[in-house]
Amino acid sequence: MSRIPLFKHSSLGLVTPPALRVRMGKKPVPEFTVESEPSTSTTTLSPSYLSQTSVPSRRIEDPTASRKLLVLDLNGSLLVRPKRSGKGKEVEHASGEAATRTRTVIPRPYIPTFREYISHPRTTSWLDTIVWSSAQPHSVRSMVEKCFGDRTNCLKALMARDTFGLDAASYGRKSLTTKDLEIIWSKGAFTSSPALTSMITAAQDTDAQPFSHSAETTVLVDDSLRKARMQPWNHICIKEYSAGLRRTDLDVWTSLQQPKESKKKKKTKEKEVREEGEVVVALDATVTELAPPQPLGRFDETLLAIIGVLEALKHQNNVSAWIRGGGLLTKGVEMKNVDESLTESPNPLWFDDTEVADAWAAKGKGALEELSIELVHGVHG
Repeated sequence: MSRIPLFKHSSLGLVTPPALRVRMGKKPVPEFTVESEPSTSTTTLSPSYLSQTSVPSRRIEDPTASRKLLVLDLNGSLLVRPKRSGKGKEVEHASGEAATRTRTVIPRPYIPTFREYISHPRTTSWLDTIVWSSAQPHSVRSMVEKCFGDRTNCLKALMARDTFGLDAASYGRKSLTTKDLEIIWSKGAFTSSPALTSMITAAQDTDAQPFSHSAETTVLVDDSLRKARMQPWNHICIKEYSAGLRRTDLDVWTSLQQPKESKKKKKTKEKEVREEGEVVVALDATVTELAPPQPLGRFDETLLAIIGVLEALKHQNNVSAWIRGGGLLTKGVEMKNVDESLTESPNPLWFDDTEVADAWAAKGKGALEELSIELVHGVHG
């Protein structure tokens, strides 16, 4: 069986492609194979995929010369769905409608800005975007409506659980799924789940649009390493947007809502001076100005970082080779021999390196400013 240089991911029982690992300056570790289960079967990457990803990516000046395909996950990536109380199951009628209410959907910070970015004419000139979720169609509908509202015209297709080729038993339970991108590439045209077609065909006849996407042009954004194990170098793994991260964002939002004294408040008319030994304090300011400032917090900036990565990828002719070659760790700057510095670490993913994550977010903010897109976090209590 063919082996490729991969590294163990201890928390998931998986392994991580070297291009996703943080540079730590340690000795290289042995090679491993991708495990679909912690201690059972393995996944062998196809020879054709290995061949495609081994050809170095070449920079292209005109992004429209090589259109890219962005495949977006939903739950855990663009949003979080808190667990419902009670034991009622979500069941689905043949029409695709839910028999019970869907769960609350809370979008990730900067969803409004991300939506504007992928909808911008200059972005759509080189980028096709679809949604692919392992949730059932009625849940996908609810999540897409919450994240994209009436701006679903930027999406070429909506693919739900019925597109994974699962048997009836697996479809109805929370079984493991794999996002084999060959399912998309083999179709040669944008195809949605039947129950979701109406969400996008109102604005465009997407099913009639052919494409020629492949490992060279496709990027999957998903919080699960396991789901991308068939094409690991087309995957940008992101930190799961969990209930814990949501609470952190709420704390930031709450701190921003604290009442503040108006800066226009009339200053004290008479200057009061308090002498304490040799220290003289002039009280010529408002109470707000004297009080210590609120600690500055930041909302989760994952989606801003993804924009930064996309801005780099639009100038590459081979997405998989760029990721395999360590592109995610370069922070958007051309680097040589990236692979030689990739070694084992307990924190193996690009977003665990604060400097790298911040650099991509900064690149994303720069792109948004160039496109005159406002930074809107969209977080509410």
